[in-house]
Amino acid sequence: LRETMATPLELKLSSFQLDSNKQAHRTSEFLSPMLIVRRGDPFTITLSSNRAVQPGDQITFIVETGPAPSELTKTKATFPLTASKGNNIWSAVQKSSTPSSLDVSISSPADAVIGDYKLSVQTSSRTSSNLGVFRLLFNAWCKDDAVYMDNENFRKEYILNHFGIYFKGSEKYTSKDL
Repeated sequence: LRETMATPLELKLSSFQLDSNKQAHRTSEFLSPMLIVRRGDPFTITLSSNRAVQPGDQITFIVETGPAPSELTKTKATFPLTASKGNNIWSAVQKSSTPSSLDVSISSPADAVIGDYKLSVQTSSRTSSNLGVFRLLFNAWCKDDAVYMDNENFRKEYILNHFGIYFKGSEKYTSKDL
């Protein structure tokens, strides 16, 4: 008898679920084709797969931001697909699946670095796929975020205002991102 090897699992981005994620994160007013979410709250993506996910398949996500991502500076995180959400850490939880797709809920810690993140996925077969880029913002609705505001009127005035400028960079080197 000849032993056949299982087909390696390959995952690719099917959808960032822009409409529902932007609605849930109060970012639907931003006129950007990019996924924009708020730290501390989960967002859902859909991955397409070449076969059904099986027990024993290891799926790991990697998020990176900045010019030299590092776990030491909290600009890089590697985390597995698990059955339950972690507490104030990067985590990925499977919501549903079909033989050809997988819905995953990704959560960031409430103190995650703000910025544009590259999201990748790696499988147990060491197959890696770049899923795309999303923007992570502070979250005035999350009690664990340092910028939390408990007054909804203040949040509407300061956070949901239709006029403003994004600043990015460090304390000494900032630039505008319109």
